[in-house]
Amino acid sequence: MSPRFAVAYFPLVAKPSSAQVLLFTDVQYAETSATAACVEAHDWSDAQPSWLDSQGTEGLGAHLHRALGGAIPVVGVAKTAYQGSAMALPLVRGASLKPLFVTSIGLEPERALEQARRLHGPWRIPTLLKAVDALARHALAEVLKQGA
Repeated sequence: MSPRFAVAYFPLVAKPSSAQVLLFTDVQYAETSATAACVEAHDWSDAQPSWLDSQGTEGLGAHLHRALGGAIPVVGVAKTAYQGSAMALPLVRGASLKPLFVTSIGLEPERALEQARRLHGPWRIPTLLKAVDALARHALAEVLKQGA
């Protein structure tokens, strides 16, 4: 199963109301377990995360949006289109001819695509999404190693 990425906006309580935090999450699935990871950034074009931590059908983004009370927009960026999802907008990055697929809930799809286009990095997979993917893969490997 290919990883799914989700981004959520969280206003910072101690900062001016225009401040935002972007949370990039990834979940890695194994047969009997899953691990989630999160990378925080303050702008769509950031190259470095603020911190790393490894702690019908709806995708991860829809579940996250509902869990957050529907108040926070969630943008999904996937390497493959969610099965049966005609609403995913293709995004070609770097020299790759293979698009990423962008979905959103709580944010206009075109705006989500525009923001995803701003993600840092010259390659198909943006820098922070690559970081959170590696973090989730490492965490899953540790979980599986401990269970063996």
